[in-house]
Amino acid sequence: MSQLFSPEEHRLVLLYLRPGAMTPERRLWYVAYILPSALFAIYAVLHRDFAAALVAYIALLVPALMYLSHSARYSGYLRSILEKYEAKVGALTQPPS
Repeated sequence: MSQLFSPEEHRLVLLYLRPGAMTPERRLWYVAYILPSALFAIYAVLHRDFAAALVAYIALLVPALMYLSHSARYSGYLRSILEKYEAKVGALTQPPS
């Protein structure tokens, strides 16, 4: 497989094929990052503190932008992988049997 795919594509395939891609460690990272920001946002709303609300919003925006960035990059790799697979196998261009 490594001759057919680039290192980035190979890593993405392994990432998708790994059982339990959403590991407890990854969930804990999300909770550890998002929960304090969400609590800070709740505090800001309850106390009508505009500066605190802005900080909480920015802190919550960072992981969302990171996720969108990774998704856009991975979708390009996934498209390339599927194009290479189709060129090699031809499953979509063959008539159904």
